[in-house]
Amino acid sequence: MKQVPIEGSDVTKIAPVNGMLHVGGIIRSPSDLISIRWEVDNASGSTECEAWRGQVEIDNLTREGYKILSVSLHK
Repeated sequence: MKQVPIEGSDVTKIAPVNGMLHVGGIIRSPSDLISIRWEVDNASGSTECEAWRGQVEIDNLTREGYKILSVSLHK
């Protein structure tokens, strides 16, 4: 399986591999928490959500002008 560079990349510009956007870690359940790091207007932060909702959160954030910095398993 091809690996995708997630950390330090604009993940909205990375094409899915094998039909999926890969995150930094292994999601074992749709209820696993992921962390979506973002920046907007010289501010940064993160949003945590369950993995099954991740794409919706990314879509909502990018639609509002947020730049997605990384997607990883929530620690």
